[in-house]
Amino acid sequence: LCGVLSSVSEDVREYVGGYSPVSSVAVIAMGLVGTAMGMVGMIGLNDNHHSWVKLFTHFVAFVRVPVVILILVLDWRAFKSCGRHLSHHSRHLTPALHFVAVHGECHSAFE
Repeated sequence: LCGVLSSVSEDVREYVGGYSPVSSVAVIAMGLVGTAMGMVGMIGLNDNHHSWVKLFTHFVAFVRVPVVILILVLDWRAFKSCGRHLSHHSRHLTPALHFVAVHGECHSAFE
């Protein structure tokens, strides 16, 4: 749900990631798909549809976990070069990373 909220507010980036342009899109997409798949899993549990629950668990294991790892790697790379972004690549910054860079919190924000 926080991934969906990140499409309208930068306040939840600290919880879900998405500091690089690519990971920002991935967070929003995973938020939307994850919310839908979560509902599928809950309905499957409630209605005793084993195949729906299995679909949800496969989504988590084979889609969500690899994408979360990808988001982590992309954000790590963005934070690694965070300070340099202010002078050279400002147009490639997401609003959240720009805020962190301007306030000199690149290192502490990733921890």
